[in-house]
Amino acid sequence: MCFYCFHGFEAPAGTRVPLVTRGRLGGKVRRHFAHPPGQAPTGGHGPETVWHVTTKHFLAAWAWCRAGVDRVRLEAVDGRPRPVGDVEVLLQDGTKIALEAQRKLMTDEGGRAPHR
Repeated sequence: MCFYCFHGFEAPAGTRVPLVTRGRLGGKVRRHFAHPPGQAPTGGHGPETVWHVTTKHFLAAWAWCRAGVDRVRLEAVDGRPRPVGDVEVLLQDGTKIALEAQRKLMTDEGGRAPHR
């Protein structure tokens, strides 16, 4: 099943798309799972690394365990404006906190630029 479709990336959350294998050993494209013909979202997914997806879920689980947290939302590409970070945390007092999973070292300015 497609992880991205099921979790609401370019498809409604809960969408179940059974995958097929493509590519071949020794071929130009290594073996991988893909949508069946005609079932991929327009333009396909912009897949994230396993590290990035795992880190976002870890951050979301960590946030849910904090006191005063009302809602935790993972970044989703569904036509709505992009959240400020990979994980959006809403506190009970209305404060919003954005958590960003970033693997490379960045300056403060470098981190703000993509979110302007």
